[in-house]
Amino acid sequence: MSPLCPNGVHGNEGEEDVAFTAGVLYSLCLKNVDSVKSVTRNVCICTFGIADHRLPVTSSGMSGGVDVQLPGDTILSDHHHNRRRPQMLYLPTSRSTNRRRTSSKTTQPPLQVVSPSELDTALKRSATSPLVLDCRPTFAFGRGHVNGAVSLRCSDRISRRRLQMGRLGLCDLVSDQEARERLQTCRGEEVVLYDDGTCEADQVTDDHPLSPVIASIRELGARPVLLKGGWKEFSRSQSDSCLSLPTPEEEECPPPRNLSSEVDSLSATAILPFLYVGNAKDAEDTCGLKELGIEYVLNVTSHVPGYGEDQDFTFLRLPAADSHQQNIKQYFSKAFAFIDEARQRNSAVLVHCQAGISRSATIAIGYLMYHTNLSSMEAYQMVKSKRPIISPNLHFMGQLLELEQVLRNKQDCSIS
Repeated sequence: MSPLCPNGVHGNEGEEDVAFTAGVLYSLCLKNVDSVKSVTRNVCICTFGIADHRLPVTSSGMSGGVDVQLPGDTILSDHHHNRRRPQMLYLPTSRSTNRRRTSSKTTQPPLQVVSPSELDTALKRSATSPLVLDCRPTFAFGRGHVNGAVSLRCSDRISRRRLQMGRLGLCDLVSDQEARERLQTCRGEEVVLYDDGTCEADQVTDDHPLSPVIASIRELGARPVLLKGGWKEFSRSQSDSCLSLPTPEEEECPPPRNLSSEVDSLSATAILPFLYVGNAKDAEDTCGLKELGIEYVLNVTSHVPGYGEDQDFTFLRLPAADSHQQNIKQYFSKAFAFIDEARQRNSAVLVHCQAGISRSATIAIGYLMYHTNLSSMEAYQMVKSKRPIISPNLHFMGQLLELEQVLRNKQDCSIS
């Protein structure tokens, strides 16, 4: 019985006997043969499996079929051991709309479904909590997810296609090391998966985005379980078991007037010995920058003047806006190379935006991930501990999660 679905019944996954089929086609000319009255068909097809004795092939009483006893001992005889025995096969004899077709494809057990409340209960039993895979885009995972869930990078068609073709495994799509280890040893366990809102198992057809994930879970010997209603239903009914990355609205910041005062009073912050995060006021204080050994200035705005651009500073502008439409990840490579150049020349760099809260913090977090192999959350917490006022907008946090996956993939390639 399933710990997640106490009332559910898992299908039996018995192994099928390997069968060989042989066709016997013959015609019965029954003209003036009074002794044979029960024969009303003139064609039959029989199949054989493994057996000791010759047995009849039957339709098991199904309408539209024929019960046939093979004549003679030409194929199977009593003294043959471990030979072929006939299987029961439904043989249609009319062009009925009920006609079945045999298939060599193994029948899979039905996909089990777990309700949000049942999953919540299972997760709170820490000793038996199941592995939960979030199959939504990483940006959506960053906005909120089931507490304890792991992001599975399968939302794009290319990843799903490669997964389906066997060029990728589930472990390749998970960045969390602990989750990888669990997937490698999950035989016989239940693995919960969810998307944004799939409700029922019969919605997961062959072309459904979750289909290759379910198939891969089964290949690992585990039992896939669908979260009914996906993230939408779970977040609605079990909000206390949801986790979201910090957002500007959720940060416990002082009122805007006090925050402005704090921004003005806070000087450039050293995140690493060669990496500082600050605001426009810090960038304007070129004398103060020189005292800190800063010779590189990275301006992550489109409107703040390029202070130091005409002086003895190496200057770079990345024209990013602090908005939910801004694609800041397009600047990561250029920013990281600029910071690396300062480090390699034993200098320091100031990364700044207007207030030193969102855009510059995002670049600093991304660089920590790139330079020290920290996760997005670890890098965020490190920068936050140095500069408490930072608060990258939600869209930027989602792009940092995407960066984490890119860096993880590069690590995997270098290892392999």
